[in-house]
Amino acid sequence: MKIKAIAFLVLLLAVWAGTPQTLSGGEAYIFASDIIKSLDSFYRGEKHIYEKYQEGKTYAKIEEIEHDINIYRKGLANAILLVKPYLNHKIQSIRFTAQKITSSYQQGLNLFDLVSDQMLKKPNEVKFITILDYENALKEIATNVTVTIMALIERNMLSKNQINALKDQLIKTFGETIKVEPKEKTLNSVLAAHGFWWALTKE
Repeated sequence: MKIKAIAFLVLLLAVWAGTPQTLSGGEAYIFASDIIKSLDSFYRGEKHIYEKYQEGKTYAKIEEIEHDINIYRKGLANAILLVKPYLNHKIQSIRFTAQKITSSYQQGLNLFDLVSDQMLKKPNEVKFITILDYENALKEIATNVTVTIMALIERNMLSKNQINALKDQLIKTFGETIKVEPKEKTLNSVLAAHGFWWALTKE
């Protein structure tokens, strides 16, 4: 069965602060920063796969496959580790968000394990185009799907400097496709136009 990845992983990340007595601006900022680091770890693993695909990479040795698989898996595993400390957070909304993010990463890891298993069983048939069909996926997704990283921050929960620092870090991580725009009167949202697309369809 041909395995082809042409779909997407859309992460909707929400940081919702309650009252200043329950969650400080600094704490909300640290949480948001850890999520950014987590996404960056995930992205590094995915970027490695994408670059190999762009090069038209094929494999002659099992060891080469294992090397690339481990780079991708390490990116996902590190992403999970960055979010895990929040799974038992005292603030319910942060706890729930961390659970959702961790679940998404774990699903991605499980799916990639299925792909890597096929890679190791049939190394002579492996080309990255059979795993991540980015060229077609990007053409389809760019017109109708936006990967959204949304930080919902109650007014006065973060200082203007903290919000600007968060914006700067996002732009540094994801590039100029990031836009920070007001959402309603009291919220700031961060929209990423490019990012983390991958899931599997089997034919």
